[in-house]
Amino acid sequence: MWLDDLDRYIGEADDFSPQWLSQFRQAGNLVVATIRESAYEQFQPAGGLRPPQWDVLTGFQRVRLRDSEAERRRLAVEVADPGGCATRM
Repeated sequence: MWLDDLDRYIGEADDFSPQWLSQFRQAGNLVVATIRESAYEQFQPAGGLRPPQWDVLTGFQRVRLRDSEAERRRLAVEVADPGGCATRM
């Protein structure tokens, strides 16, 4: 499952439940999402308060990307394909 611009799905507290990630994964799905750094920062805990969206974000492994050929190769090595169908970059 590909969630492009994850912040669109978690913008409101009840839009996307952290439990859904577990359910998708238990069903054998790989869940990948993108989020811009500025959107990621707005959901960070602050002042002792943790927004509900933070629980969704912490359900993902964070991988920062740069737009370069070396970065694409690094990503291919870092992110395992559980289905065994790795795409060559």
